[in-house]
Amino acid sequence: MNFSPDSRTWIYLSKKEFSNEEVVELNSLLSVFCKDWAAHGNNLKAKGEVLYNRFIVLMVDETQAGASGCSIDT
Repeated sequence: MNFSPDSRTWIYLSKKEFSNEEVVELNSLLSVFCKDWAAHGNNLKAKGEVLYNRFIVLMVDETQAGASGCSIDT
């Protein structure tokens, strides 16, 4: 999936390193979340994944629909 260089990105650092099993589960949950993530009824082009067993990264390509207010709080 290609994202615009102007995509909005959030990076969350975990206090502990995730186990490989936790990474698999988290990536699955992030995939479901991003597929259903919407703002004002518009699905967002989003992706989330765990990197280096410690960082949770979420990205939204706002060239199609922008994340705002309640969608960000979600």
